[in-house]
Amino acid sequence: MWLVLETLYTDGHGEVIHKLATRLAWVVAGDSLEARERCFKAAKAAYEARSDIVHGKNRKSQNENTDGFKVAFQFAMRSLERILCDKELFDVFTHPDDSIRGFFRRLDLGVWQPNPEP
Repeated sequence: MWLVLETLYTDGHGEVIHKLATRLAWVVAGDSLEARERCFKAAKAAYEARSDIVHGKNRKSQNENTDGFKVAFQFAMRSLERILCDKELFDVFTHPDDSIRGFFRRLDLGVWQPNPEP
């Protein structure tokens, strides 16, 4: 699930979790600041659990690991649903790299605008 999310929300350059959580929160939670904050925090916590497992620091219980997987699965499903059902998002995610890079840059700066006016 994290591979899906990383593929959707990152460009492979630094600060993966921060970028992923910020961009995911905008796409999944939208305009509500409270909803974006909850989404951002949940994504970061679940990604940290993933990192612990991947890097051999699995000190969490089986239930906590399962919860992290469930969170990642829900985020991946909600992300794909939003992208596939919203024409503007679909266009951004299926066009050349410049479109997605500009979109990510706007999200990173706190601006929700899938397709800005020229």
